[in-house]
Amino acid sequence: MHKLKTSKRERSDANPLSIFGPVGFIIIVVAVIMGIFVLKEYFTPVQYHIQVNTSPQGAEVLLLNREPLKTPCDFYIKTSDKVVNFVIQKDSYETLEESILLEKKDTILNYKLNEVRSEETVSMPMVPINKGLPSPAVYKIEESQDGALYLLLENGIVFSQNGKDFTVLYRGSPSDFTITPNGIFIVEGNSKLILLNSKGQNKIAPTPFSLARALYYSEKNNTLFIGCQSGLYSYNPESRQFIQLYKNIVGITKLYLSSKYLYIFANEYTNTPYLINLYRYDIETNKLSTVKRKIDAAFIGRNKLFIAMHRGNDVEILSSVEDTNRFASVGMIMDIPPDLNHLYVLNDKIYFSTFDGGLYANEGNDFKKIGTFAHIVSMGEYNNKLIVGTIRNGLIEDPISGNPQAIPIDVLTPPLYFLHSPDIPDILVSARGEGVYQYNEGKWINVLSFKKDIGRPLEQAFSEATFQGEKFIGTDRGVYIISNNVSNVNPPNYSGLSRNFLQNISNSLYDFSESGIYYFDNNVWERVDSNIPAVTVRDGTVIGEEIKIRNIIFHNNIIYVLTESNGIIIYSDGGKTASILKGTEGKFISAMCISPQGTFVASENGLYLIEDNQTITSLPCAIGYITSIVCNNNSVYFGSSNGLFQFKSGAFYQINKEDLHAVISMKVANNNIFVSTGDCVYKLNFPIH
Repeated sequence: MHKLKTSKRERSDANPLSIFGPVGFIIIVVAVIMGIFVLKEYFTPVQYHIQVNTSPQGAEVLLLNREPLKTPCDFYIKTSDKVVNFVIQKDSYETLEESILLEKKDTILNYKLNEVRSEETVSMPMVPINKGLPSPAVYKIEESQDGALYLLLENGIVFSQNGKDFTVLYRGSPSDFTITPNGIFIVEGNSKLILLNSKGQNKIAPTPFSLARALYYSEKNNTLFIGCQSGLYSYNPESRQFIQLYKNIVGITKLYLSSKYLYIFANEYTNTPYLINLYRYDIETNKLSTVKRKIDAAFIGRNKLFIAMHRGNDVEILSSVEDTNRFASVGMIMDIPPDLNHLYVLNDKIYFSTFDGGLYANEGNDFKKIGTFAHIVSMGEYNNKLIVGTIRNGLIEDPISGNPQAIPIDVLTPPLYFLHSPDIPDILVSARGEGVYQYNEGKWINVLSFKKDIGRPLEQAFSEATFQGEKFIGTDRGVYIISNNVSNVNPPNYSGLSRNFLQNISNSLYDFSESGIYYFDNNVWERVDSNIPAVTVRDGTVIGEEIKIRNIIFHNNIIYVLTESNGIIIYSDGGKTASILKGTEGKFISAMCISPQGTFVASENGLYLIEDNQTITSLPCAIGYITSIVCNNNSVYFGSSNGLFQFKSGAFYQINKEDLHAVISMKVANNNIFVSTGDCVYKLNFPIH
């Protein structure tokens, strides 16, 4: 077996996935003013805001200069009537948990960390660079009375006046929206009801429902209907009251209001999730009746019901007058897989789509395939033309014509992650379930497409390496080799649960994965004796302790392995010796960066500074959960759940606070920082502040 070889290369960027959790902060400070002190013996010079909680009474933080602190330390405390200046010698105080005890005094100063203040923000030029990236999934298409086109995406809502140039209306995780005279109602995160109108964004609270997925507004009754996992609710915008109408219907996915009834689509089959039950709710009498069970899709139009039902390997389309449950066959569609089917009727034409099988339309009683548009997830109309929404190809306009056009949604891109690429200037991002895109001459080019496997989790790439003239890309399914063509290579004993992190070490290629470390030689992967407990899988079940590797960093012939449950594992002596970095035992490590200021380590419960590869000290900060850290020009940049922050001259500065939302991933290349926020990719230019 091969032992790990050392490398002369250095890496200072770490860029793992975004995972949310609590952040703990500890600080040893001596006083109070608007800044922070760092004990020289324990911390590098950094500055934070502290606030006095107890005596002296009425004390508040004033100001601390931004020069690195030295001993003796200056503390300025403003009391109710004067400003007190303390000059404290190095040995004249001690810390007691979150308090500072001044020697020969009875005064104990308690402090707490505050958020970064608004005046400590930085504005800098940034350019959205989304051209060529896949469009987000289009889950709903709605045309307003004034002719605007509204789309429900996986990460927001956009609209367009011409059907092509889209503007962001709402950012978030909406499950549905509906347009009303009062404004646009949105269900955010399946549990919050939001109203967008001329007065701005208003959250309606408290809401009694959870897991809401469907909205529909009745102008006649001035009532908003809300379909949830646990039943049907109504909301009156005037009285602002919620009423639970029915709680015995579970898994409501869609609502549709005709001239007479509210139709309820409910997925109540856990073993066959593509089947739905169709219910009819009479708004006037408050009576509920069952229309049809175990159907694939349904559509209500012009006082008629249309449903699709599987008949063996085929699908039958049936129709009925709205007031009856007597259905007659409209036609058969042969050899259709049972997955995510959609039904739509426009101008007496019936359209039926499948997730990966294409689009069908009827000619009399015969249905024919009119086009292959992969991954259709919605259908609608605009300017009296059919439009279909797809997972990553945007909108398909007028698909029934001989020249259908794809309309990309250039705003609100799907979540993107920059691939870990040691010493490689390439800029690659991975769109989960779609593929890998490379930034080249101002636009993104697809270099790898993932195979779509229905029923399996969407594939995601995490790392890249160039070896012997070929590009290697590691995903949670395997290892891709890209040369003249694309091939897929899996290491032996591959668990199928691995995130691969490929690194080029001394002209040798290794694959760091959850199931162990592998060495690539003569087109064959061999397991390396790495002292990391290997993940063994038997009949699909993980046996033994599972250590998930998030990333690896090389520096000064030392290998740092960042894990999800066992802190940081350090390899030295050419990979012969492995040990856990003291102070990180049992921690989930989200990011790490080796910089001239020290080695910064972010975990789910704090930010730490490593000195001399031996001691680890807790650093106080209030910038949210840290997802990624990069270093450039003697500054360290933290991407977090609260945005992007710069750490320079002992202080944190927030960059473009109003524009940069939660940062998922970062990459430094060609003296620029590339930032993915989950709905856009930005290029930020140096120098910064």
